[in-house]
Amino acid sequence: MKVAPGIPLLCKTVGGLLLPSAVLVATSRLANTYFGITAPSWLLWTACLLSSPFLITCTVWYTILRERYGAWKLGAEPLPRLSGKWIGDVDLLIQIFKFYKNGYFFEPLWNATDTIGPMYDSFCLWEHDIICCSPDIMKIILATDFDNYCKGPVFHFANKAVLGSGVFNVDDTAITKMRTHLKEGYAVNFQDLIARFTLDVATEFLFGSCVHSLSGDLPFPFNANQLADSAGANFAEGFAAAFRETQVVLSDRLIIQGIWPFTEMFTDRTEKPMKVVRSLLEPILKDALAKEEVRKLGGSQDVKDDDDTLLGHLVRETQDVDILRDEITNIMLAGRDTTATALTSCVYFLCMYPESGKRLRAEIFQRLGPAGRPTYEDIRELKYLRAFINETLRLFPPVPWNTRISVKETTWPNTNPNGKPFYIPAHANISFSVFMMHRRTDYWGPDAEVFDPDRFIDERLQKYLVPNPYIFLPFNGGPRICLGQEFAYNEMSFFLVRLLQNFETMELDLAAQPPSARPPAEWKTSPKLRVREEKIRPKQHLTMYMEGGLLVDAKVRLKPSRPPPTLIVPAVLLPSVLFSLLFTPPAMGLSVSKLLSGLFGKKEMRILMVGLDAAGKTTILYKLKLGEIVTTIPTIGFNVETVEYKNISFTVWDVGGQDKIRPLWRHYFQNTQGIIFVVDSNDRERVSEAREELQRMLNEDELRDALLLVFANKQDLPNAMNAAEITDKLGLHGLRQRTWFIQAACATSGDGLYEGLEWLSANIKRRV
Repeated sequence: MKVAPGIPLLCKTVGGLLLPSAVLVATSRLANTYFGITAPSWLLWTACLLSSPFLITCTVWYTILRERYGAWKLGAEPLPRLSGKWIGDVDLLIQIFKFYKNGYFFEPLWNATDTIGPMYDSFCLWEHDIICCSPDIMKIILATDFDNYCKGPVFHFANKAVLGSGVFNVDDTAITKMRTHLKEGYAVNFQDLIARFTLDVATEFLFGSCVHSLSGDLPFPFNANQLADSAGANFAEGFAAAFRETQVVLSDRLIIQGIWPFTEMFTDRTEKPMKVVRSLLEPILKDALAKEEVRKLGGSQDVKDDDDTLLGHLVRETQDVDILRDEITNIMLAGRDTTATALTSCVYFLCMYPESGKRLRAEIFQRLGPAGRPTYEDIRELKYLRAFINETLRLFPPVPWNTRISVKETTWPNTNPNGKPFYIPAHANISFSVFMMHRRTDYWGPDAEVFDPDRFIDERLQKYLVPNPYIFLPFNGGPRICLGQEFAYNEMSFFLVRLLQNFETMELDLAAQPPSARPPAEWKTSPKLRVREEKIRPKQHLTMYMEGGLLVDAKVRLKPSRPPPTLIVPAVLLPSVLFSLLFTPPAMGLSVSKLLSGLFGKKEMRILMVGLDAAGKTTILYKLKLGEIVTTIPTIGFNVETVEYKNISFTVWDVGGQDKIRPLWRHYFQNTQGIIFVVDSNDRERVSEAREELQRMLNEDELRDALLLVFANKQDLPNAMNAAEITDKLGLHGLRQRTWFIQAACATSGDGLYEGLEWLSANIKRRV
């Protein structure tokens, strides 16, 4: 029998409160029995009533004094404090929860950063809850001191019921649904439409089984006179509503921290919506397990190909149903909700700022025309489109708020260069908000609250973002960075291209927006420009969403005539083929590469480029790709580009080299035909570290037959080691069973880079 979450906590709390009284009563009886000492009843009762408050007070003061000593020992000082008026700062907790439910994204905490600074401590109910929106501190939490900040037991317990233990081609269905709905005279709920689109993409791409939620009719706005929604609409809405409800519950739990079970004394609030969520996921999971059983018994090639999906790979690793369910629930949240949120926000800004929409549409038409399907290269060349998406992610990041727990005591640098560092006690709750950081004028300039995609193109890019890349974290950072960020960028870009090719103008239908979803009148007097301009209510659970959806009217563009018959096959096949090649995991690329080779006569070669951080990998990649030097920031995750050379298409995966990321290299080994290992020839202190990483990697079975090209980079520097010296220090002469070559190179000038590609090209041709 499943017990509601509140019962165990109630028993634990009551037991803890009664324990001091029980000890006093037992002591009194023992004293009377063995020593004949009898305490007056009034004294015993008074002591029992006051014992728990007294012990709580002593515990609080002991913690305060211990932390003061810890700060003194480390030569630090406490963080600035956001104080309330009531005992235990309960009024602050009430105010925060009130704004969370009805206000604008924790506005009291946002306002406090303007007066106190980008980091401060609120001591609600005598527990640290540190608020932070400083990029320097986020870099510490997410990257440089990653191991000292964990999610913590409260987070895991609150989310366990939903997340458990777990870590593109679009057809014209969505467009057709919108056209039909608009012809009937109704506004389209874009939040619902995009949620279906991302659900279909996520289930098809990740699980190999599309749920076709776009096949149902779209829901009607609240003010429409319809008889009933279709079963398809009810299914899609039901799943989305259930998934959203679980996230609302989880967010409520995290707001009130460890006391949340008291709000669920008789039932687990996630139980009912999770039944709806699992009704979608369970059939997919059962089907994958059944196919794995067939594969083990020597099934067909079709079954073997299911390993090309994430779920197909997972069922080969484990058949534990609970683990698999948790993993696909987590990946559904990551692959669906975040992208749906970002796309909904993009459409909102298209409606809010029609001039940006016109400019974006003009760029798309100039590159692709009114009907051209975008390839990966097209998307990379649509500079304003990427800037538009980035500006949307800056103002409305899909995950506006995140939390960690400090594992051990530490210090943070003071914003005042003359001040002592700030003391961070062990086990402190830390809340950091990219939402607030993305809107701070000290990081983004005086127009930080203004929607302006050009800030990612003009001189402001070099002034603000390039020197301090951690001021922009829509995909998180460090070892826990979103591995699907490139997929998300391309999914969003593809959707927006097809959308703007089919619709000339879009505008919000505020009359169709439910009254509860409209901004309250007091927002018009807010000191925040962004709050005053909003036309909808942005809300947050685990991810951001818009209260009541996003109701939009759009003007349909007349569809162009069908392309000539000679172009039908390439126009239909190329997007899906290129997408599969460029955006799928390593295990999925081989058969597609063969198809491209057959169509165009080009040989495909998968290259993995690795090396220590700051060796110059990304500079080399874009020098080969673009023929010029581009401004780069440390790679946290990967870059992937296609480099053409002598009828060979090199798909190059440039993987980050920070020590926290290097264990992830092995995930890119499968099907790799060549390795480019980049060494900083000027970094004599770390050449032994480079040797260890290279030798460790070459011992992997998946790289047994891979060619090895070593670029001895930065030869232009006066203290650089030459190729012969690096050969000795890396122990390359000992690689007797490996085909290898070392090339002296300079990424900035391009010297030696194409000589390296020539060696790779010649050796791959010999093998073919």
